[in-house]
Amino acid sequence: MNNKKIILIIIILLFNSVNSNCQNNPRWRLNLSIAAMKGKLKNENLDMDETLFKEQKITTPFQIGVSYRTGKATRLLSGLRFTSYKVNYTSHGVYYGVGKIDAGNNYYVPCYFTKYSIDRKLNIVSVPLIMEFETVKTPLHLLFQIGLMNSFVTENVYESSGNYEVKGLYNDPQYVNIKYLVNDIPSMGFSYSAAPKNKVNLKESFFSFYTSVGHSVDLSKRIHLKTSFFYETCLGDIVPSQYRNRDYKNIKGDQSSYRKTVVGGFGIEAGLSVDIGKLKSN
Repeated sequence: MNNKKIILIIIILLFNSVNSNCQNNPRWRLNLSIAAMKGKLKNENLDMDETLFKEQKITTPFQIGVSYRTGKATRLLSGLRFTSYKVNYTSHGVYYGVGKIDAGNNYYVPCYFTKYSIDRKLNIVSVPLIMEFETVKTPLHLLFQIGLMNSFVTENVYESSGNYEVKGLYNDPQYVNIKYLVNDIPSMGFSYSAAPKNKVNLKESFFSFYTSVGHSVDLSKRIHLKTSFFYETCLGDIVPSQYRNRDYKNIKGDQSSYRKTVVGGFGIEAGLSVDIGKLKSN
């Protein structure tokens, strides 16, 4: 299902719910929630780089907002959702490149001794527009939510530390099974280099899809406890089109075509909802 179809379905749901008849007058509700999400800040070029080991950090989105009852069992939710994605790449080992011939016509294999790390952090503030469906005739209210979020990038951090060294592995001219390493000859490329800087430029804003299933319990006439399982993902590549024609090259010189960057994840969300204003009995 493409993005246009998803947006069309959500618009139809909103239109139907706003025009439905309900027994009670609509009322406002204040919502606060926090989540534990196994998020992903994924750049496929970095993820497929054999010289890098990836560690994705758990994120804890926080949301504050309001909802408006549009029908007896439907609500329209909006507000602000704060999410921070963190991922760490490390490279600590020895990697061998493709054999080459030096200026003296000697064959050698470049060796890359790595010891560096890359930290990426992406802070996002999203404005959700979510439709919520709720069962109202049971003590335990079942919930289903679906909608879109307009996400704004507030911080895009890329930090690298450490270095790597390139050495040349040569065959000994006198002994068949003996090899030796040549290093510290910058003119031949055998030297230390700082950790690579491959910061990815991102869009200032993008749309994300959100859905969840869960339940709510009435703690009182005004206060409601909600828990749910949710899934969210950006709609398409979050890198601007003008940067998508750049090939990726790792420290060994291996080159690959551009691959997209995406964010999203799934997890558990819990929160409190408080009814605002005068309550009316059914």
